[in-house]
Amino acid sequence: MRLHRYFGSHSDTTLGEKRLLLAKVSDFNDPFEFIHRFVGDYTVDHAEKDLQWMTDTDVHIFLSKIEGSLDSNYLKECLPRRRLAEFFVSSGGRPPIDPHYSHKLADNYFRLCCFSMTDVTPDSEILLWSHYAKSHQGVRIEFDFDEQTLPLFKVNYSHYRCAVEFAKAYDGTHTNEVLKQTFHTKALAWAYENEVRLVIYKDSVVKRPIPLGYKYYLQFDPHCVKSVDFGINCDSETIEVVSTILKSDYPHVPMRKAFHHTEDYAIEYRPT
Repeated sequence: MRLHRYFGSHSDTTLGEKRLLLAKVSDFNDPFEFIHRFVGDYTVDHAEKDLQWMTDTDVHIFLSKIEGSLDSNYLKECLPRRRLAEFFVSSGGRPPIDPHYSHKLADNYFRLCCFSMTDVTPDSEILLWSHYAKSHQGVRIEFDFDEQTLPLFKVNYSHYRCAVEFAKAYDGTHTNEVLKQTFHTKALAWAYENEVRLVIYKDSVVKRPIPLGYKYYLQFDPHCVKSVDFGINCDSETIEVVSTILKSDYPHVPMRKAFHHTEDYAIEYRPT
């Protein structure tokens, strides 16, 4: 699968060390990442099960937001679980999903790397360089990965978030399948990216210690690199550094420099 990855930084270390830096979901620029929704009727039985895993703080926060409710400490401490569950349902249903909890859950297990298909439109190409290559100052690397050996998923674009059915919310198979879908489902607003994602368990890749944690990397075969393009505003120092690495370690890889199209709002490329 031929894919582009845009770099606003570390393109030189990516090529020099032959490894891709993998990101956490919580580092992404879209706050809707890995957020699902619930559908169907929320019953007292569901609320009672929710209370089994909700912390005291979760319960207090939810109850304190209910206008005109009794003191949340009183309700939590004095009502039997079933009565408290009934109060939840009668007072507004299930507490909203906490995106920070969802992101933390994803961060605990997975790391991701994002690419774009190579056949995006000229308009989309301008946006991708603008958003992900430091306003056209960066570098774009074309990779050719084997879909049979890497967990690559083409992103689906939707108006609605992935849905967990309340009736199956405690069915681990159903819930896990929906959560997996959230990794490669985004809002329609992002459709211009034509994105493909590498989603991988963090414990299966290389990690290096940094202050307060680790960075995770995926090594790649240099023959996976098929071309390198320098942005319209890419400076001569970056071009020189990356070109030196390519001539040494990737002699088979062509290089191009991006320029303004002479007439259109588009980009044209010239060999360099």
